[in-house]
Amino acid sequence: MESELSIAVDFAVISGLAMRTASGSVTHAPFALAPATIPEHCFRTAVALQPLFNLLVHTVSQDSAFLVSVMDEFLYDRSDSPVKYNLPENNSLTGLTKALARAWELYNNKSAVVVMVVQPGEKNTFDQRWLENSLFEQYNVKLIRRSMAEINEQGTLSGADRKLILTGNIEVAVAYFRAGYAPTDYPTEKEWDSRLLIERSHAIKCPNVAYHLVGSKKIQQILANPNILEKFVPHKPHANLLRSSFTGLFPLDTSLSGLAAVASALESPERYVMKPQREGGGNNIYGVDVRTALQKLTPAERNAYILMELIKPPPARGILVRDGVAFERDVISELAAGHLLRTKVADSNEGGVAAGYSVLDSPNLKCHVGLQMLHKPVQHHSQQ
Repeated sequence: MESELSIAVDFAVISGLAMRTASGSVTHAPFALAPATIPEHCFRTAVALQPLFNLLVHTVSQDSAFLVSVMDEFLYDRSDSPVKYNLPENNSLTGLTKALARAWELYNNKSAVVVMVVQPGEKNTFDQRWLENSLFEQYNVKLIRRSMAEINEQGTLSGADRKLILTGNIEVAVAYFRAGYAPTDYPTEKEWDSRLLIERSHAIKCPNVAYHLVGSKKIQQILANPNILEKFVPHKPHANLLRSSFTGLFPLDTSLSGLAAVASALESPERYVMKPQREGGGNNIYGVDVRTALQKLTPAERNAYILMELIKPPPARGILVRDGVAFERDVISELAAGHLLRTKVADSNEGGVAAGYSVLDSPNLKCHVGLQMLHKPVQHHSQQ
């Protein structure tokens, strides 16, 4: 185990799975020593769903009236012998690099740059550097890093077409956000002004603010309502496939469905999780804490959350590695197409690798896995 562990840690670091510690030293990102078993047909379904979700996000983002109406209302197994794994191809780095290069090309100014919007003192820089280097080596496209505050200080809009120009006459073709997803990314008005400056500019945004809003929990909950998804996905087989991946999502407002959701959660809090409009882990409310929160919050404060039926996948044994130490636990995994597999200890509610809850993992596809290994999607209940 010690030899395998040492090799795995070294491989993680040289592959870019590294991060800075609070003291400034470098360590590997937490990872799983062996890939998680995933039923192959479930993985293929996720792959088939991804372009449909991509198109859904784009279509909803184009309906400004819908976004404004929602947001306005809401805002008020291991062996010592060699093991063969069936790992699916993962071209996330090359795919993202190609997409940014294509956006830069469409901007049509060879002297313009891609700006990666980052957090001040960013610790998770190494995968970002891989992207930066790949973009330059493969496409001769320069990428620079700026925080929101730096863009506010250095940026201006030039001309009738509002080109985004930074100090040094640097024209921005693409603004790629690796920050800006949490309230803590906007500690002052400077950061808000920076976001507005970027959104008003001619630069291509990844994502733009409409895409950002579509990813919010409230939009997800509204799309799960009867007939709302179908407004944006008129092709019935595609809509049905998307709905097959939904679990129960409910409002916590003062509507009939919201009051029914509150009553159900008060009665059986262990069935649910309360989710605010946040990303990255550490923000959700689970189990008996759901009842406590609902009893404490005012109706207006409740409306900052949605209620989701808790997904309970079956656990499996896994070996996780953190800070060079391996430990075996019961674990569960979450697949995000692209693809990213995050694995965490089964009794941990939260997720998020950078937040310290999950580890990076890879799917080991199996053609035949017992039904006990599969998660059956919960049918979404009709809402008023």
